Amino acid sequence: MNRIARFAFLLFSLVVAVGISYYVYLLLNRQPAAVVDEAAGVKTTTISVAAQDIPRGHKLLPEDVRTVAFLAESLPQGTFPQDHLPVGRVAIKSIQATEPILENKLAPEEVDRGGLAVIIAPQKRAISVKVDQVIGVAGFIQPGQMVDVLVSIESQNEKAGYITKTVLQNVLILATGTQDQESADDKKAKKINVVTLEVTPEESENLALAVSKGRIVLALRGYTDMDDVLTKGATVPELLRRYRTDKEVVTVAALPNAPKPQRAPVYTKKKFVFEVMNGNKVNSVTLEGR
Repeated sequence: MNRIARFAFLLFSLVVAVGISYYVYLLLNRQPAAVVDEAAGVKTTTISVAAQDIPRGHKLLPEDVRTVAFLAESLPQGTFPQDHLPVGRVAIKSIQATEPILENKLAPEEVDRGGLAVIIAPQKRAISVKVDQVIGVAGFIQPGQMVDVLVSIESQNEKAGYITKTVLQNVLILATGTQDQESADDKKAKKINVVTLEVTPEESENLALAVSKGRIVLALRGYTDMDDVLTKGATVPELLRRYRTDKEVVTVAALPNAPKPQRAPVYTKKKFVFEVMNGNKVNSVTLEGR
């Protein structure tokens, strides 16, 4: 009987300990958002931050958001408190891990779908073009960067041949990726790099024409370079005239196995010796021939 009483008392104590621990846990979770650190005298508040890197167009999930204490004096505008988490909102700007989630980085609440359409600016359009590694600046083009679009196309002037011209400037890169395309030779699918640009409706028409009639090249711009530059384009004759002198300089290189030039033969004059007998005397006469 004593053993049963001791076991019941131990079980009762365990239940009471669990209940007290749970009650304390509830009290800690129900504390107000704004607390005061009495030791340091600093007022903090709990806000929502990104638990991981959040790309543009992503719809926030519960695992994307966590809460941390933030200084109330330096609290930025548009933060989300502990009792109002931004779960379900769509990011229109990239948010790095541990960065506060602000209202101006999220789409309106009525937008409940993520994707590329959320981040397109008003009066703009998104158009995708196929590029290779060289055209895509060897893979260094990333979303959020600005590029110029150049097109190499056959010129209307027969003397010029082909011309390369900048047709679009300061174009925003919305997204980069790959897609499968079947090869005409071996009927096998291969990866094609695709770049999505944000352009106006008029620029989208120009870009579509450039893609169908010529070959496009993307030129990466610096973040601080926002000025438009007017160019006349580059043609084949102008390209070949570059770094060319006005005077024609002709040099003839000797062939490695070429025969050496022969000298003209030197002719020597022949001499003829005659003996002339005059009586009992014999005289020798020498004559030179031609």
